[in-house]
Amino acid sequence: MLADVLIQSGFASTYGGDYDQAVAYSDEAWQISQTIGNEWGLAFSRSRIGFVHRAQGRLGLGIEVAEDSLRLGQECDLHNPQIFAGAELALNYAYLGMTDQGLKVARMALTAAEDKGPSYRPHVLASFAENHLAGSDLEKADEVIQQARLDPHWESFPVLCLALELVDGRLALARSDFDRARQLGQALLEKVRRYGAGAYLPETLDLLGQALLKLDRAEEARRYLLEGREAAEANGAKGHLWPILAHLSATENEPKEAERVRQEARKIVEFIGENSGSELLRDSFLALPEVRALIEATDGSSDS
Repeated sequence: MLADVLIQSGFASTYGGDYDQAVAYSDEAWQISQTIGNEWGLAFSRSRIGFVHRAQGRLGLGIEVAEDSLRLGQECDLHNPQIFAGAELALNYAYLGMTDQGLKVARMALTAAEDKGPSYRPHVLASFAENHLAGSDLEKADEVIQQARLDPHWESFPVLCLALELVDGRLALARSDFDRARQLGQALLEKVRRYGAGAYLPETLDLLGQALLKLDRAEEARRYLLEGREAAEANGAKGHLWPILAHLSATENEPKEAERVRQEARKIVEFIGENSGSELLRDSFLALPEVRALIEATDGSSDS
């Protein structure tokens, strides 16, 4: 069926980082499914598009779409939408710092995976780890990461393991194990390039840049961060771009240029807050430590 082909093409475009094409495929598949009354297509066509909206900084839309896909999956007893939309919803909540909600949804997605899709467990476990890390529960995040890596279905679908490997690198940063973060980032970058998984390129380059900055290798860090900025700008990934800019500002030699880059990052943060979906979600995002640090660093010199 055409809708099925469009859905699979949308998934490929999502992970490839071609976000506009991914949304176009998803929308067309949804419209066709609605016309012919295809419940599976309605539920599954938008089950992973929350990734795109999160990357582009439209978290409110990402949550809305994921919730709708999850609801349809539950009503029709379709396990794939429950697994993938649930994981994406949990990751959207983690990004905004709403970890209680994120963990609740992740548990639902994991139950669906264990019952009907065990090969997708590592993907769902990444949403657990991301929420634990966002909530500063480093031990629990590590426990979940190790559980995923030891899962018999680890790398059954290699692209679906990239999110877990990314959060593993972030955990190393949070633990101040900067050389491990660098090593994990290098290994992940090789996989991202090999799989053509452009969706993960900006965050992977940011991970490497942060690790190298902490290791006092600023010139190397800058090269990765500049490449990360280019990749994020190319696919409109504002959600990935602002932290890259914040970290890139630390490599600028000229104070005025550093401030300009921080201001650019702040404008994106404000955009994300405005598109978070609710006042509660906006306030949670703006209270995140890295977001708050950026706002404080630009207060008094902001044009906004």
